[in-house]
Amino acid sequence: MELLLQVYDNGPTIGLEVSPSSTFLGFILSINSALPEFTTFPYVTAYIDKQGSLHALLTAAQFEVFINSLENVAKLKLIHGKLCKGTFEIADDALELHNNWFDVLIIGSGLGGLCAAYTLIKANKYLRVAIIEKEDSLGGNSIKASSGISLIDTPTQQALNIKDSIDLFIRDTIISGKGESNPQLVYALARGSERAWRLITEECRVDLSKVTQCGGHSVARTHRPKGDKPAGYVFVTALLKKLSKFSNDVRFFKRCEAKAIMERRTISGLVLETRGMLIRCRSSSVIIATGGFANDHTEDSLLKEYAPELKDFPTTNGPFAQGKGLKIAAKIGATLIHMSEIQLHPTGFIDPKSRECKSKILAPELLRGVGGVLVNEHGKRFCNELGTRDYITGEILKNCRKRVAILVLGGKAPELYGPTFEFYVKKGFIKLFPSLKELCKEYGISLENMTKELKEYEECEKRGRDKYGKTVFPNVIDPLNENCYYACEVTPSLHYTMGGLKVDHNGAVYRKTGMIRGLYAVGESTGGVHGKNRLVGNSLMECIVFGQRTARALSHYLILTPKL
Repeated sequence: MELLLQVYDNGPTIGLEVSPSSTFLGFILSINSALPEFTTFPYVTAYIDKQGSLHALLTAAQFEVFINSLENVAKLKLIHGKLCKGTFEIADDALELHNNWFDVLIIGSGLGGLCAAYTLIKANKYLRVAIIEKEDSLGGNSIKASSGISLIDTPTQQALNIKDSIDLFIRDTIISGKGESNPQLVYALARGSERAWRLITEECRVDLSKVTQCGGHSVARTHRPKGDKPAGYVFVTALLKKLSKFSNDVRFFKRCEAKAIMERRTISGLVLETRGMLIRCRSSSVIIATGGFANDHTEDSLLKEYAPELKDFPTTNGPFAQGKGLKIAAKIGATLIHMSEIQLHPTGFIDPKSRECKSKILAPELLRGVGGVLVNEHGKRFCNELGTRDYITGEILKNCRKRVAILVLGGKAPELYGPTFEFYVKKGFIKLFPSLKELCKEYGISLENMTKELKEYEECEKRGRDKYGKTVFPNVIDPLNENCYYACEVTPSLHYTMGGLKVDHNGAVYRKTGMIRGLYAVGESTGGVHGKNRLVGNSLMECIVFGQRTARALSHYLILTPKL
């Protein structure tokens, strides 16, 4: 909407005319509520003429405060004391956010936020839900998740005679978290597996007939879709398609950032910034689904505050992973837990064209799940490739020069991995070699050492165990008779922040004095599920399971809470 602004000199006071007045006055009231310095902003005199224009007389001091605030909105330079005029535009989505009341505001459009929105609107089609996304695109880090999702005792596992159970999953997760995981949250995660399976396969019609055993899991339970798209991308796309059927009730607002949470005994909405404007959006509940802070290099960096020793590592996260949701929640007293527990993923691809780039593409666990072995610059193995992420990262840091390892795969890897393997080859992250000799020449490795290691690895498979405790040997590489070989360079990279907001098993956020009524959080924004280390596949599982649980709990809360 376009507004006309005129300013004119009126002696001791300054005249102001804005048309149309109704929209403009609403925004002034919103700014007054959002900014403390505007809480007292009286007009000397004001009236609205027959044409609907606002006329006001302000003192010089009031005018200066007003114009300084308006410059962010109008992008105008108005000259004090001189007649001038201009037009400025208030975006339609800003008007909608300001003028409407929403039952739920969800900050973040990753898998956790989308799953919560879908569960809410499916349970009650009369709810109004707004999803706030500060980027131009939807999906966050979720769309990049590639290895798959952890699910327990599924039809896919049963068809392959894979024996899995809730107890076994809980044990694996607690062990991986070094005993720091909240058992109540882990139990809720495990119990939600069946419901998550039904959402993905029955409602979203995603085929999860592929399953692999990945690091830290006792059995094969990392499920992924068929086709050439990453698992996270498939899940996000499927949920967006589902939500598109509720376009009148679930509204998306891109390039819109939450700046503060409003609270009056209970949550009352958000202060948002969109198109340079600060506006107030009213709601009785907020879900924080903004992800972690593994790329937070801002002035108030959580990374520097809680893990300064890691700030120089590269990251697999997008530039938006700055912990904004955690910061605004902390300002109203929300408790943060496990904040120093930050996961270095052992294998971020080193791009041969840009080796020093701090932003890395993830080399998924699945590459090791289909038989990849890790060697150092001498061609020596140094770890169990199916160990937990923190273990493998530690071994790379101890055994590899400049924190760089080489991941080697046999000729069957593309077939076992699936169509996305070729994406990494085309991008130049993974290289194809006609022989082991050519591979060793490329990386300056001793052919003798490499051949010896791979022969010894074959013998370990026959014995059923190697010196690193490995007992599962998928797709063992033949050092002499493979039709081709694949390899890539990898390095530990900041990947996931286990810490975050303290929540209960229904996603309710807590402060020292107890629950913050109306404030919820899901996904990487929360702490307590993963303890000191997250297992592959448990992040996507967490987003869906707790997205569903939080939405169900919030539905009950809304029934008991009157609109503000």
